[in-house]
Amino acid sequence: MPSAAPGLNVVNVADAVAWYERVLGFTLAFIVPGDDPAYGVIERGDLTLHLRKRPDAAGTSFCYLVVEHAQQWFDDLVAKGASFRRRIESSSYGMRDFEMFDCCGNLIGVGQPLS
Repeated sequence: MPSAAPGLNVVNVADAVAWYERVLGFTLAFIVPGDDPAYGVIERGDLTLHLRKRPDAAGTSFCYLVVEHAQQWFDDLVAKGASFRRRIESSSYGMRDFEMFDCCGNLIGVGQPLS
């Protein structure tokens, strides 16, 4: 089955894993052992993200998550005080989606097809 696993540049892998667990409901699948891990993998259902320690490049990454129930994701994130670049809306390209920033400033798009 084809898939993709976007990689995001973060300041601190352990801190980013904790943020993704708390805010977006991901769980840790793998982390490089040690006090200051250089790499980690997180999952939520069929979604997989790779987190790479790159303080010099943190906040420069972007990924788009195609989900079911984008409105529910959005409402949950509002309640958790997430930072949004764009609030949820139905787009001209056939998605109901929004954009948010992670703990390192990376842009995360979240959406579902309108049809």
